[in-house]
Amino acid sequence: MQAHELYYFRLSSAALVVRNHCYPWVNKVYAPDDISAVVLYNDRNGVVAMNIRTKDFCSYRFGADSLKKDTWGALRAELEGLGIPVISEIRGLSEPSAGSRSADSGPYTSNRIAD
Repeated sequence: MQAHELYYFRLSSAALVVRNHCYPWVNKVYAPDDISAVVLYNDRNGVVAMNIRTKDFCSYRFGADSLKKDTWGALRAELEGLGIPVISEIRGLSEPSAGSRSADSGPYTSNRIAD
């Protein structure tokens, strides 16, 4: 995996934060009100990625190939819970099972920001 495929996400009711494992200075913050949609997909190389579409018609791609499919499912459910439309095109992604992650189980590498 390359550094551009190693993003991870933290989610709270106030923000979706995007960080990178290899580049600790990368810190992108998106307010849920500024996001028009999120697309989860496999790119042509099979890397699982998130595309954030903002209300000012910008689109940002973040590859996160280190995340497991159940983590993507939990992230999708929490984004939808915040009222953010999610389009999931990830092959083999199913709905997260009830109770598959606790509220404090962490970000989507794996630490959740406390509200």
